[in-house]
Formats: sequence, C-alpha cells, structure tokens
Amino acid sequence: MSTKLHRLYLNAGQMKAGTTYLYSILKTHRHIYFSPEKEIQYLSQTYGTFRILSDEMRLKKAKSLVAHGSKLDRPIYRYQHLLRWAVNYLRPVNTPNWYQDLFEGIQDRQWAADFSNLTCTIPVEGMKRVRELADDVRVTYCFRDPVARAFSHAKFHLRFAGQNTDLAAMDPGKLETLLRSANIYPQSETETHVENLIAGFGRDRVRLISCEDMWADPRKTTENICRFLEIPTIETEISAEPVNVGPEAKMTPELAALFTEIFAPLREANARVAEKYRDLIAS
Repeated sequence: MSTKLHRLYLNAGQMKAGTTYLYSILKTHRHIYFSPEKEIQYLSQTYGTFRILSDEMRLKKAKSLVAHGSKLDRPIYRYQHLLRWAVNYLRPVNTPNWYQDLFEGIQDRQWAADFSNLTCTIPVEGMKRVRELADDVRVTYCFRDPVARAFSHAKFHLRFAGQNTDLAAMDPGKLETLLRSANIYPQSETETHVENLIAGFGRDRVRLISCEDMWADPRKTTENICRFLEIPTIETEISAEPVNVGPEAKMTPELAALFTEIFAPLREANARVAEKYRDLIAS
C-alpha cells in the first residue's frame, strides 16, 4: 500500500466515553473504512508512551478476530480479507507501512478510521508526526463527566486484568493508587487532551463530543460528524442501546467520596473546554 493514506479519521479518546457507541453507528457508513480492529493503538505506540502492541497481545487479538470471523456466514472474499489483515497485523510493528497496510482495500472516497482511545495521550510533537501520515487528517474527541468516566474505567480496567471488579471490596489505599495511576487518571484530563489535539492537528481539524449529549441525541452528533468529514449523513435508524457496558458495581458513599475527591476538580476543566471551544462541539 502507499506510504501515505489519503484520508485518516481518528477518534482520539477518552476511554469509557462513548467511543464504542460512536463506532457502532459509523462502522457501516460507506464512506468510512474501519480495519477489523477499531482500536489499532499503533499511534500511541509509535508517537506516544504506551507500548501495548506486543507479539503476545497482537497474536491474542488476531486469533480472537479470526475465530469470530470464522463463525459468520460471509462470502469467501470477506474471509480472505480478514486473513490477509491478520497476516499484516502480526508482522513486527516497526515493519514499513505496517499501519497503512491495515487499511488494505480502502477506496479513495473513504476515510480510514482508527478509534484508538490512547491517541489523546500522545504529546503535541507526536501528534504533528501523526498528521503527516495522511493527506487529510481529522479528529474527533469524546469526553465525559470525569467522575462517571473514571468509575466506569476502573471497573473495566480490573475486568481486563482478570481481577474482581467490585470496587467497594477493594482495599481503599490500593484503589486510590489505581485511580491516580497512569492507567486511569490521565484519561480524564480533558483540557490537556483538547489543547494538545488542537496544537497538533489544527483547530479546523478537531471536533469535540460530549458523550452525555451524544447519548441524548445521537443523530445530531453523527450528522455533525458527517458534515465535518464532508460525507453523506446517516439516513437509517440509530439505536440508542448502550454498547460495551462495563461490569455492574454500586457507587457506595465511600466510593463516591473517593472518586469525587480525585476527579471532581476536573469538572471545571471540562466546563472550560466546553465554553472555550463551543464552536467545535459536535454533540
């Protein structure tokens, strides 16, 4: 494939802020092209600080996607495409054109789409290098109330790690350490993310999405995104059903106090972003 993509559409984060729901709406749009893995995480690996694309992780992901694809009643060419994608994905990440080759089969009119939620953590200089991967790069960024986001993220993180997701049963000191760690806290830093995205990609190439507003009126949000990408709007029905729902857990008074102490101050930053960049809000 060419060393440069024509169009690249990134949804840069946050984690547990509606990214999967947005993907569920846009994944069938004929002008948007997703690889079998919606969160490739190559950009943060190459231009940021997170290193999660190990051989073991990529092998596990490829096996899972191929196994799922094997159960679907699809024409042979769709299965062939999945297998070729898996072969490309399993190559060393530093292989030339590794990222571009994951969009093999894309048409000129389509946006290559990558909804990796760690993209928002890339430093500005790294974002400027990401901008060079395509002739046209446009970015959306989902943000959420920081307390609610962190609560959902903490449960998801523990489930992913194979641990008990009952936060109330966790040692309070260990829970606080987790919440303040690089695994959880930085994903709530909306103001930092937005300022970096605008500095890295340019104000006219960034749109912001309040996930609470998107959940309340998904059609308005998706219509604005389609206008931003200069593609036809979605005419079919849009489901309001939640997707990728995390494990259940009660927000006890003790948990509420801890999460509020750590994350409630960030609500002011969210409000500043919404006011300062209200012309960029797509939701």
